[in-house]
Amino acid sequence: KKKNFDYILFGNVSDLSSKYSEALLSKIFEIKKKGLTKKIGVSIYSPNDLKLIFSKFIPHIIQAPLNIFDNRLIKSKWFKILIKKKIPIQIRSIFLQGLLLKDVEILKKKKISKKILYHIKKFENWVNFNNLNKLNVCLQFIKKKRGIQIVTIGADNIDNIKQILKLLKNRKKIIIKNFSTTQLDVIDPRRW
Repeated sequence: KKKNFDYILFGNVSDLSSKYSEALLSKIFEIKKKGLTKKIGVSIYSPNDLKLIFSKFIPHIIQAPLNIFDNRLIKSKWFKILIKKKIPIQIRSIFLQGLLLKDVEILKKKKISKKILYHIKKFENWVNFNNLNKLNVCLQFIKKKRGIQIVTIGADNIDNIKQILKLLKNRKKIIIKNFSTTQLDVIDPRRW
């Protein structure tokens, strides 16, 4: 029974390169003009997607993955462009679909690729060696990034949410080792 939405996001960038892209954009902007949504944005998998998006329209918001392993957006020229143009950045996948929080031994039983296991094992070893909490490290990593306006977080239950909220209040500084990788087989869930 909602009268309008704050945002409508394109979920697939390839929609903007299809033969229907102009008609689709026209309809979406008609929806905005009618007041059914305040803003129009795009959910991306790669900063490279922004070249196509900006060739079609200037989005009001960009949703993108960002986590300990996937730093592509903040390392790209596009991050500065988004900030300069005051386009809100919404982050998702801060736990890499939950894999960053799982125990390596459990992941081995789920037949996760060796590439992913290698990176998660390095991260897990560092967390354990420094007597840290994986969830807290992932949250602190995101908290340190300037220019991020919105973070979408997945949770299994109310206890997860309470734990996340408690850790977000934590002011203890953590110097986080660089675990960044550009290996798409590791950071892009579509390739798993």
